[in-house]
Amino acid sequence: MSETKNTKRDATGDVAVITGGGSGIGQATTLNLLGRGCTVVVMDYNKKALEATSALADKLPGKFVGVAGDIRSEESRNAVADAVKKTGQPLRMLIHNAGVNTPCKMMMDLKPAEWMRVMDINMNGPLYLTQTLYPLFGKENPEKNRILFLTTIAKMCTGLPNYGPYCVSKLGAEGVAKMLKEELPKGKVPVYTGTLIPGEVNTGMQEATAYSASSGFPEHLVKHWRMLHETKQLLPPPVAGAFIAFVMLDTTKEEFGADKDWFVYDNWHHARWATEFKDVKIVEPRGLAGEH
Repeated sequence: MSETKNTKRDATGDVAVITGGGSGIGQATTLNLLGRGCTVVVMDYNKKALEATSALADKLPGKFVGVAGDIRSEESRNAVADAVKKTGQPLRMLIHNAGVNTPCKMMMDLKPAEWMRVMDINMNGPLYLTQTLYPLFGKENPEKNRILFLTTIAKMCTGLPNYGPYCVSKLGAEGVAKMLKEELPKGKVPVYTGTLIPGEVNTGMQEATAYSASSGFPEHLVKHWRMLHETKQLLPPPVAGAFIAFVMLDTTKEEFGADKDWFVYDNWHHARWATEFKDVKIVEPRGLAGEH
């Protein structure tokens, strides 16, 4: 992989779909892509979050298209496809960002409905949405056709008791991504798949988990996240958004679809996208999983 300084390509008019794009990492990514001139179709179950993001988008050159819906719903997935078709342009990017990390229970205590909710949002939903949108990817310049799965070190499923539904769903989603990497570049319309770990980011979901009154989260995990808040080691969402936009828009298809996860803390690529964040230390916190 290249360590050279990056030049941003012109992405004006490129169509992207992002799930959970109304808040946190998703919102930051949406705003970054809009700033690059992209048309961004944002799927989010939270209508107020969509409205807030739409207001922020007004001053940016790209076009914001909000779709209120649930990734578990076929009707919602079809609504996203309809929104892409109405742009009159081919789909270029699909970013699987939405996810849930509750309930937190021991595996033997989970109810089927609780288990399936997490699997359907974090693993099955992204597959089904990909199936729905796959025919909409562009036939020309297929190197622009990209699917990104946001993932996490929790997929290692080690040292995190009570966190099984989230860990296993992310491990499963990684498997889905691997199969798409194998299959989709060889299709009539090539599409390339990548995986990315955005790091520890200061989002509402992260804060709610760290300071939740619930006793379900693993105690050492809660302590670790609180420490990151109190020592200000969390990354601002715009850092994650810029990283994701760089990976989606400014890498070669070979770089993008490499076997290794894109990891925000790997410093070999920082010169290519992170120079605007000179006051932010993009350094991996220690104390939870050690080296990985």
